Amino acid sequence: MKNIHAMIGLVVVLRKAYAFHDEFRQLKEKDKWSAR
Repeated sequence: MKNIHAMIGLVVVLRKAYAFHDEFRQLKEKDKWSAR
């Protein structure tokens, strides 16, 4: 059972990291457009 909890925790962390990465990428693209 502990393995299941560890996997869920890992998935949650990965999803948070992915969402943060996506937001960061969008911010960079906005900067690129506003720089023109």
